[in-house]
Order: sequence, then C-alpha cells, then structure tokens
Amino acid sequence: MFGVIWCHVLNFVAGRTVDIREPFRLSKCSTNKSRPVLVMVCGVWDKQLVLSNGRKLSTSDEFKSVYIVPDEPVEERRKKVLGHMRDRAVREKKSVSVSEDGCLYVDGVIVYSLSSGKVNTLISAINGSA
Repeated sequence: MFGVIWCHVLNFVAGRTVDIREPFRLSKCSTNKSRPVLVMVCGVWDKQLVLSNGRKLSTSDEFKSVYIVPDEPVEERRKKVLGHMRDRAVREKKSVSVSEDGCLYVDGVIVYSLSSGKVNTLISAINGSA
C-alpha cells in the first residue's frame, strides 16, 4: 500500500508511469512531524523528470503537503541507515557492535557496512562460519 501511494505521487508529477523500487522511511515515527521517505526511481530520465516537475505538487489539493527533493549523499544516508539499524537491533535486545571501519554486527553477524551498504545475509553467514 505504501509503495502504491508513492507511485501515485510520482506518476502525477511525471505525467506518466514511473517505475520505483521499494520506498523506505528515513526517520522514526513522530505524531507532530512528517517522516521523510526515500524513493528510488528506476530510470535516470524518470528521476530528472520527477525532480524538475516537483512544483506540480503544490497545484494539487491531494499533494499540497508533499515535497520532492534530491537525495543526500550516499555516505550521509548510509550513516543514518546504520544508526537506524543499530537502534532497531538494540530495541530488539540483540547483541550489537559497530567496528572502527563502520561495519554493523548484530548477534555476531555483519549486516551493514558504511562502505557498501546492506550486506547479503547469505554471504555474511558464509563469512561468519569460515
């Protein structure tokens, strides 16, 4: 459902169908703040079209409170994602550690790296057992 809503927003802005990857909330839920969403557009042309036509949202009663801005640098986004994943694991009372080189380990298995992002769990399981 969440992805369908964002498809509708981006299709409105672009004036045609835009293919997206799964949207991802970037912050914690708060009753008095809106939560930013990272939506990955599959094509470069679609990205340019959406960013250049984002002003169309203000003309729609349905989307007046929606804003589209370019993504932040990968390094900054990865730091936030690492923090989000670390906090979630801590809330779930799992064993959590972050190495000096920016790798997040949950229950002794690497799950995220600042240099490469999310680590494939099959690869981390193989590396953890070697």
